[in-house]
Amino acid sequence: MASNRLVLITGVNGYIAARTVESFLAAGYPVRGTVRKSSTAEGLINALQKYFDRLEIVEVSGITAAGAFDEAIRGVHAVAHIASPIVMDGNDPLSIIDVAVGSVQRLLETANREPTVKSFVLMSSIATVRGLPDLDQERTYTEADWNTYAEATVAAQGKSASEFTIYEASKTAAERALWKYRDEQKPRFSVTSINPRCVLVFPALRARAASHHHPSI
Repeated sequence: MASNRLVLITGVNGYIAARTVESFLAAGYPVRGTVRKSSTAEGLINALQKYFDRLEIVEVSGITAAGAFDEAIRGVHAVAHIASPIVMDGNDPLSIIDVAVGSVQRLLETANREPTVKSFVLMSSIATVRGLPDLDQERTYTEADWNTYAEATVAAQGKSASEFTIYEASKTAAERALWKYRDEQKPRFSVTSINPRCVLVFPALRARAASHHHPSI
């Protein structure tokens, strides 16, 4: 099914975003993908050569800077914000959280100024819903549940906090920012978060993945 509804996907050099790009292209949508450095998208471009006429890559080097997404958002129908800072040993946890939150806020603000945007989706995580103390609890979790452990732990431990806890805190803070913006600014587009538990890559299934998932926006 061909479509002229342009989709913006951030961080397309990452695995989840790259598969998302492939799925949208396979379903007939034109895609504009962002990366911090254009060279990091070369592998994706080579792998998706048959869609070259519907795939555009733009460089957004500072995803929290004012106006960072102004060019990327133009004419876009839907946004899939998948880019997120990588947590590595020695990272300042506050800077990781600031980038995660700042990129969401900046992209939402930019999308709200672009009249063509109808849908905004954030790739979040189950880590925003339940933290380490909750892992042994068997119960039904709802939208009312939040991971309150990670942010408090990072605030108390700083750089001593584990990489996973910093990751949980950054994802939680970013999703909180999403809903805060939705509630306070009431954008005209729909807002959605996706909270997967984990992502497993099975090499034998990679070639079939795109044909089994056809996004609709």
